Amino acid sequence: MNARCALATAASLFWDRRLCRPRALWRIVMFVLLRALLMLGLSAAATVAGPWASATAMGNVATMAGATLLAAYVCARWVDRRSHSGMGLPPSRANWHELGLGLALGAAMMMATVGVGLVSGWLKVGAIWAGYAGPGSLALSLSLWLLVGLHEEVWARGYLLTSLTEGLCTRWLSPRWALLLAWAGTSVYFGLLHADNPSATPASTVAVMAAGLLLGLGVLLTGRLGLSIGIHITWNLFQGTVFGLPVSGHRVSPFNLFALQAVGPPRWTGGEFGPEGGLLGLIGLATGLVGLLLLIKWRTGRLALAAPPLLDEAAIEH
Repeated sequence: MNARCALATAASLFWDRRLCRPRALWRIVMFVLLRALLMLGLSAAATVAGPWASATAMGNVATMAGATLLAAYVCARWVDRRSHSGMGLPPSRANWHELGLGLALGAAMMMATVGVGLVSGWLKVGAIWAGYAGPGSLALSLSLWLLVGLHEEVWARGYLLTSLTEGLCTRWLSPRWALLLAWAGTSVYFGLLHADNPSATPASTVAVMAAGLLLGLGVLLTGRLGLSIGIHITWNLFQGTVFGLPVSGHRVSPFNLFALQAVGPPRWTGGEFGPEGGLLGLIGLATGLVGLLLLIKWRTGRLALAAPPLLDEAAIEH
């Protein structure tokens, strides 16, 4: 009997009998491993394809996005036993509206950041329409930032935040505290993902963690990813393509509408990491925080943590 109890206890560490699925930790491990395997497979296919190999930035982003979205779908559908709405992606009118609002807010955040930089003299305009080679270069830029915003939000906020919330929720920790801890944890993880980017510094890593908190806040207050995806897309689009600044240390946009140059103190401009790594980026985040809270208050009439699916008590672990 003791051996049987010990075996049952050991099995319960891996398997949740009530929900008929692995525990959150193992689901996250399976997601990460599946994503890594898909990355290898898609990278190999891209190399064989030829044209992908020459479009390095787009090829890499498309490979990462494909691996992330496919792994999230497979794990959510057959491992987690949840629908896409369980990751904050319900095909609802509300989510589409919030996506549009997020696109507008992300653009406004970067325009506020650049506006302060231009007025202070820390940023100056260089060439205009630098590298433009017809509609194809514009389409490539739009596709690039669309995929980056979509896959990073589905990964960090859609899959990991949801799974971590469920795993942390126990008889000792309420769903709301579990959600807040998962929000903090995934934001730290989001910053660390960018810690080895070109020109990254400890300050830039902390700043990206703060950006993760802002992006996660949209999910916490709506239960959907629309706002966060929209903000992420246009923050990068305006930073990298419209204003020609580095995006988290990378210069991957095929062309720049305004090729801005950072001539001010790196602690403000972020230097070669881009505004996200400097105090100018914090101005953009502050603009985003105010705008996000006002938009959600306007749409819902209140500011409160999300209802299900993120706080679905039927899906939490015990």
